[in-house]
Amino acid sequence: MLCYFTWGRKDFSREPVELKRRPAWEFMIRFGGTSLSPTFGKGAAAPMSGGPFLLVFPPLFLHGWAGDGETERMVLHHTLVPEILEKNIPEKGFYSTSLTSVECLRLEKMAKDTQCWLSSPSPLRGLQTETLVGELSLMILEKLNLPSSSEGRKSDDRIDQAVIWYLEHMEEDPKYEDICRAVGVSEAHLRHLFHQYRGSSPRDVFKRLQMEVVRRYLREGEVTLEEIAPQVGFSSASSLSRAIKAYFGHTSFEIRNWRVPKDSLDLPPSKGVQLYSSP
Repeated sequence: MLCYFTWGRKDFSREPVELKRRPAWEFMIRFGGTSLSPTFGKGAAAPMSGGPFLLVFPPLFLHGWAGDGETERMVLHHTLVPEILEKNIPEKGFYSTSLTSVECLRLEKMAKDTQCWLSSPSPLRGLQTETLVGELSLMILEKLNLPSSSEGRKSDDRIDQAVIWYLEHMEEDPKYEDICRAVGVSEAHLRHLFHQYRGSSPRDVFKRLQMEVVRRYLREGEVTLEEIAPQVGFSSASSLSRAIKAYFGHTSFEIRNWRVPKDSLDLPPSKGVQLYSSP
């Protein structure tokens, strides 16, 4: 879920960003201008090179931003990143890397494209956001030189097969044992793989996938609950309505019409892209 996006110039000497624990992942890209550094309280700051850089902070990491003058930057806040990135953030809690001129050109194009599709909301916006976060994460992961693991890949393949099979058969409301049988693993082993590589139980993952599909139906079209229910494995609109309220804490009407508090679900196209103050 995209919480915040901005691209352009800002004078951080006049408007430094206060120390704050942000509820989402933060990607900061500095393209050029005067110096810019993250701050950590009591005058502490991370020394950054004078050139372009990409820096990512995990949620709730206390930091701010300060600089000597005007800086051109792109800032993106998103609630989720690929699990492999989350697992490989260094022990210091954040990751920074310098950028080449070619990488800067690529990122500037991404920033321009993002501004374009944010100004013209469409049902594809969720996918576009995920693609943007994926590309930024991939750029970081490529620089980390992660060791390969054939066994880990094999286990991930089984999880992927389970997820894909579930999505393809969601309307049938398949039981957990049906999923295990379809991908050829025991219930206990698949449960172990999900906990080891995803940090969640299979049932939690499948419920999250189901509710994400429901949310997209509600946010991106005029489909009724009666039409949605059989497509996502519910026997009736009333049972789906109760599940929506229990899972999201909001009614289907509130979700469809954006009548939800800030920082819950995702952002209404009619109100820009900011859910909370940010750099």
